[in-house]
Amino acid sequence: MKIRNFRKLCIPPRKETCLIEEPCELGCEGLSYCTNFNHRPTELFRNCDSRTDQAAKHDVDLWHQGIIRMPTVDIPVLDIATCYPDTWKTIACALQIKPCQSKAHANMICRSDCIKILSNCVDRSRLLEGQSPSTLCDVLSPPGITSPCISLAPFLSESKYMHTAADVTHPCKASTCATNEVCLVNRSCNYGESCVPFICIPGCRMGAVSQLVVPAGTYTQIPRLYKGKHCNSVCYCNKQGMIDNCVAMPCINKGHCTVLGREIPHQGHYFGNCTICFCYAGELRCARTCPKESFADMELIAGPLCTCSQYYSPVCGLNGKTYTNPCVARCAGLKESHFRPGSCSEMDPCRNNTCGSKKRCVPRRQVCLSLKKKCSQYIC
Repeated sequence: MKIRNFRKLCIPPRKETCLIEEPCELGCEGLSYCTNFNHRPTELFRNCDSRTDQAAKHDVDLWHQGIIRMPTVDIPVLDIATCYPDTWKTIACALQIKPCQSKAHANMICRSDCIKILSNCVDRSRLLEGQSPSTLCDVLSPPGITSPCISLAPFLSESKYMHTAADVTHPCKASTCATNEVCLVNRSCNYGESCVPFICIPGCRMGAVSQLVVPAGTYTQIPRLYKGKHCNSVCYCNKQGMIDNCVAMPCINKGHCTVLGREIPHQGHYFGNCTICFCYAGELRCARTCPKESFADMELIAGPLCTCSQYYSPVCGLNGKTYTNPCVARCAGLKESHFRPGSCSEMDPCRNNTCGSKKRCVPRRQVCLSLKKKCSQYIC
């Protein structure tokens, strides 16, 4: 929702109600360990407090043991006390404090940062077979994903506002609203006027230990777990400051999807081979997107969504490209007559092609972008 529309619909005196998600807080101050995250009054963070500050320090202490345990993979590393120690500290702080992203609640570092730090600091002698910095980053920061990522560069040094942060203020930072009230900017109070720059309105606390308060008269989405699935209930905050009229929403599995060996997070996208795929609730949906003229009569226009199993039964397309299985080939727009069983690398292009008595057939494998002309895999 655009800020302009949000203000139009959600800020009093209008009476419309809006769905409120996990909030971001403006500015970050008072951290004793993640000090590079201090003095950032114009940036948004989800968890800037002493608890996450100490949690980041605890993570780094554990990483000094030579193994970094992530939810999906364990990473053996060299001594991080001598191998980019400031970068590892920044990673731990970023994953705990969570700088806000404008488009999604993603919390992964950017792939370029991942490749750089693991290429220098991973302990290759302890990697499992098939693992490398690139394959590890395929899991931690999948390529081709459109979800936003956290760049480490801004937090590897002190804030440029370190000596001027006190000059940047927000009315609600110094508000005296009660713990069960929500602070809103008083937009009718103009600069220089003798009026209170904020207003306090009744609200509902989201739990005994939660610091989140939502305004009265609004709906809020409250997460819950049910049989291992991520579920939500939509509840109403009444004028008495109580949450009621909760309606359970359908549960979804926020698991990853896998396409061609790559993991895509819930609500993430992947684009490749003229196909765009969208992951939702652990299920993958793909659609063909290439313009028709790129592949002659291969019908590579946006068509019905298709989902392919991940079994490996390779087929070789007449364009010289190997596809994981026939379904993947069809999803890429190939017709049945445009591919044959087996990997392209296993086929001998000279087997049924003779160049005459005075010439010799030499394989020349290539992947063609168009089938308007024959995609020859050999030369004479």
